[in-house]
Amino acid sequence: MRTLTAVAIFRFYDGIVMMRQRMRAAYKQRAAELFSQATSKLSASDHFAGIGALEYLAAFRLRITDVIAQDLLLLENCRSDSKVAVSVGGWPGVTSIAMTLAGFPTVLVDHPAVLSEQSRMALRRLGVETLPIKMSELAEHQELKELGPVALVECCECIEHWNFCPKPHLETMVRLIEKGSGRIFLTVPNIASLYH
Repeated sequence: MRTLTAVAIFRFYDGIVMMRQRMRAAYKQRAAELFSQATSKLSASDHFAGIGALEYLAAFRLRITDVIAQDLLLLENCRSDSKVAVSVGGWPGVTSIAMTLAGFPTVLVDHPAVLSEQSRMALRRLGVETLPIKMSELAEHQELKELGPVALVECCECIEHWNFCPKPHLETMVRLIEKGSGRIFLTVPNIASLYH
């Protein structure tokens, strides 16, 4: 009897694992399609072609596609009333464009040096709102505080570049999300980079 129970539990668990793998594969496939659509929209803009954005996207295609897949998974399974996402440090905006194409309006927050007026206009034409904010001033920025509550705050491969304590800025991100149902998606390439 115990053997049969163990086999049944194993098959049940195996079925769940296979279902999750199929689901992840479906999200990755959809993310790859959205990445291609977003990249082609960026490619049509002379501004992004001239500043190295397309080379960056080609070099990091797989990593960015994984971020888009995770964003989709989080947003589509979020119980939040809001469907708005905020991408902190998301230049050149391909994940923001992909989320907007998927039906999740996204606000891209990045440093004014990379969110020039020309970049902002190009992204606005693609349906992405932008907020140029110095990352060291993130916690104090009034326009950012007025965005919430949002379904998702994404900050991928960004905070390891900050040369200041990220705690107040992370707290600002937490305040932006809808309590109980919003999500934060935060990644760093190497935890040792977080020296604060």
